[in-house]
Amino acid sequence: MDGGIDAWKGLVATGEYSDGLWMLEKIGKSDEVLALARTLEEGSRVFYGRVAEVLPDTEAKRVFSALVEAEKEHARRIDEACRKAMPEAACELPEEARGLEGYMEGAVGIDRTLAWVSEPGRSTFEVLELAMQFESNALDLYLKIAGREEFAPVREVIEGVIGDEKAHLKRLGALLEKNL
Repeated sequence: MDGGIDAWKGLVATGEYSDGLWMLEKIGKSDEVLALARTLEEGSRVFYGRVAEVLPDTEAKRVFSALVEAEKEHARRIDEACRKAMPEAACELPEEARGLEGYMEGAVGIDRTLAWVSEPGRSTFEVLELAMQFESNALDLYLKIAGREEFAPVREVIEGVIGDEKAHLKRLGALLEKNL
């Protein structure tokens, strides 16, 4: 494309590199980062399950129900990897990071997000846009985690989650296009 970003007429991502990294402030070990990933995946599972219940669109219900199962599988794989890679580790959030248990992918609170989704008149399109934002933010966070040397022992696990997040974005994007 001639002119690069200066010629681009579409949407442009905003924000700082540090966005989302606040979640790592009290996470310092590989087993803790896996516990964080499991926590975020569980939060997303809860979110997608609720979305599948409230959206009237049948195809959207099917996609979000499939995402519920995918998030369950992520948590299972993360737990398995933690047991294999670090059998002596707790693979739990440190006490000072327990407040993250109310969050989901995208570094947002589960309750607040579910309240927004459940508001009368909320469209499938709006919910899909939001879900894609969360998946994009999760992908961004996991990429940052994978690039940090202190988490090198679990990089392979995190890279697996990265691949899954990309697949989620693709699936949500296809459904979003149908709802344009």
